[in-house]
Amino acid sequence: MNTHKLLNLLLFSLFIPVPPAIAQSTEFQRWQERRLFQPTPREAQKDLTGHIFIYEGIRDVDVDRAMDLAFDRIEAMMFVGTIVTTLTGAPLRNRDGTIVVEDDGC
Repeated sequence: MNTHKLLNLLLFSLFIPVPPAIAQSTEFQRWQERRLFQPTPREAQKDLTGHIFIYEGIRDVDVDRAMDLAFDRIEAMMFVGTIVTTLTGAPLRNRDGTIVVEDDGC
């Protein structure tokens, strides 16, 4: 992976975060899942030519599935705020009702 491109991507993402209300919306989640598992030809081409897409708030089971089904594109994926799920695939919740996310240090 090109270190310069990764650094630019990380710096860019620091200045344009996805607002929490949008990141948690069903429409946004469906769009991310569609892009993850059924990319358009243009999206797939971008993935294969060095572009990196940051997926936010994807369930851990979907990340695992992507590792299996889209391994050829894995270098183009970054996952942040991954939602931890129960054995049934439902989001795991803290005692206060908030959803548990992996602490990825980003």
